[in-house]
Amino acid sequence: MYLALRMKRHIRWLNNELREWVSAGIIKSEQAEVIRKRYPDDMSGLPWGAIIFSSIGGVVLGLGVILLFAYNWDVIPRFWKLAIIFGVLIIAHSAGILLQTRTDRFKALGESLNLLGTMLFGAGIWLIAQIYHIEEHFPNAFIIWALGALAMAWALPSIVQGILAAVLIAIWCGSESVAFDNSMHVGPLIIVVLLGSLAYVKRSIVLLTVLIPAFMASLLFVQAGRYFESGLLFGTALNVAVLLVALGILARKYGGFTESSPVFLFFGWIASVIVLYVLTFPDAAEHLLKYNHEKPFVACTAYWAGSAVLCLIGWGALAYMSFARKQNLGITADDYLLPLTVILGLVYMFFKGGLDGWAISGPFNLVLLALVVAMMVRGCRHGLLQPTIVGSVLLMIYMITRYFDLFHSLLVRGLVFIVAGVLIFGQGILYSRAKSRKVEQK
Repeated sequence: MYLALRMKRHIRWLNNELREWVSAGIIKSEQAEVIRKRYPDDMSGLPWGAIIFSSIGGVVLGLGVILLFAYNWDVIPRFWKLAIIFGVLIIAHSAGILLQTRTDRFKALGESLNLLGTMLFGAGIWLIAQIYHIEEHFPNAFIIWALGALAMAWALPSIVQGILAAVLIAIWCGSESVAFDNSMHVGPLIIVVLLGSLAYVKRSIVLLTVLIPAFMASLLFVQAGRYFESGLLFGTALNVAVLLVALGILARKYGGFTESSPVFLFFGWIASVIVLYVLTFPDAAEHLLKYNHEKPFVACTAYWAGSAVLCLIGWGALAYMSFARKQNLGITADDYLLPLTVILGLVYMFFKGGLDGWAISGPFNLVLLALVVAMMVRGCRHGLLQPTIVGSVLLMIYMITRYFDLFHSLLVRGLVFIVAGVLIFGQGILYSRAKSRKVEQK
C-alpha cells in the first residue's frame, strides 16, 4: 500500500511538472501527452481506502454471523444448516459480483461483499465437515479455500482475493510441513505462475508485495517438509533474496511492469542484508553453512542449487550487459557485493573442510563492511540521502554487535567508536557539500 501511494504521488508530481513545462514552452503539448501516456495513473480510480475498511467490516460482520449461528448450531436441523451455509454464500457473492462489475460507485462495497463470501466459503468447509463428522486431513481445507479465492481473483478479477489466496497457500504449505512433514511442491508454483501472472496483468504492486513473502515462506516450508536441514534452508533464503535484487534491476530496465522494481529491490535488499548480518557471527555461520552431504534429500537440495544457479545466471547477465554491452542499468558497486555473498556461501557449503569460527564468518564481515562503506561513499558523492542514512545505521549496528563479541578491551572499544563517529561526522559534511552542489547545478 505504501509503495502504491508513493508511486501515485510521483505520477501526480510528473503531471504537474508537465503542465508547467508546456506553459513555459520547454516542451510541446504533444510531447507532454506522449510522456503522460508512458506513465499512466492506473490507480486513480481504485478506492483502496474504501476497499480496505469495507473489507475489514465485511470480515468482522462475517465472523459475527458465524458466531451467532455457532451459538445455536446444535439445535438447528442438518438441512437448515446446509441451507444457511449455501444461502449466505450465494447472497454474498451474487450481491458482490453485481456491485463490483456493474457499478463504479459501489465497487468497493462489492469487493468487500465478495471477500465476505470467500471468508464464508472457508467457514462453510469446516462447518460441513463438522455436520457430517468428516475426519479429513485438515490442511486440505486450506487449499480448497485457497483455490476458491484464486478462482474469484481471476474471475472478477480481484486483487484482494489474490492476496487472500496467497496467504492461504502459504498457510497450507506451513500446516502440511509442520504438522505432517509433507512437502507441497505445487504451493510455490501456484503463487509464482497463477498469482504472479495476475499481479502482472493488473500491474498491482500491492499484490506483488504480498506474493513475495508468501512465496518465500511457502518455499521454505516445502524444503523443511520431509528433510529439515538448516543449511539448505538458509542457503535458499540467501539465494532467493539476492535473486530478487537482480529481478528488481531487470524490471527497472526491461518488461512492461517497471513499477514492480521497487518491490523486488525492497524485499531483496532487506532479506540479503539480514542474512549477511547473521553470517557475521561465527557460531551462526558455522552452523548455517553446512548440511549432511551423506544423507541429502534430492528435492530440498534441488531448491537450494536451483535458486543459486538462477541467481548467478541473473547477475551474470547483468554484468554482461553492463560491462560488455555498455548498457546503463543503474547498478552500483555495492550491488555486486550481494552475488559475492552467494558465491562465498556456496564455497563454504561445499569446501569449508575443518574451518570454523572466524575463519568462516571473517569474509562475511569484510563483505558487510565493504557494503556499508560503498553505500556511504555513494551517498556522499552523489548527495543521496537514502544510502547515506542506511550506511550509517548499518555501521552503528555492526559496531555495537562487535562491541560485545570481538573487542574485549575498553580502550579498543573506545577507539572503535571514535573511528565510527569520525566517519559518520565526516560523511555528514561530505553529504552536505554534495547536496549543495546538486542544488547549484539545478
